[in-house]
Amino acid sequence: MKFILKVVGLLAVIGMIGYLLFYFNLLPFISNVYISPEKTFDNFINALEGNDPNVASQFFIADKQPQWLKTLEIYQENNLLKPFAIELKGYELDWKKTTQTDGSVSFEITLPSGRKSTITFKKQGDLWKIESL
Repeated sequence: MKFILKVVGLLAVIGMIGYLLFYFNLLPFISNVYISPEKTFDNFINALEGNDPNVASQFFIADKQPQWLKTLEIYQENNLLKPFAIELKGYELDWKKTTQTDGSVSFEITLPSGRKSTITFKKQGDLWKIESL
């Protein structure tokens, strides 16, 4: 009986969260944030410009979020989040998009040194997340 009450309580909480997201019109925002690799990248840059490593780390695939949160917190301590965002914005100007056989999407970029590198995005459920940067 306790188990059933816990399940019913959990379902009620989930329902309330869904209702609040709908009521405050946040569902379209959540779905639009990760609608494409490009949109995910733009929102990641916005989080960096907003000086928010916690939000920025959420744009990475789940198993890389803790590592990136630590890295971005160090960048924040050294006032490097905004310069990092500016650098990343520049890569969008000439990147070359490739869809991989596994469904992931890669963008080839040219680093300031002239070397080539790749930014890769992977779909997790319905959300595009950064797999490698």
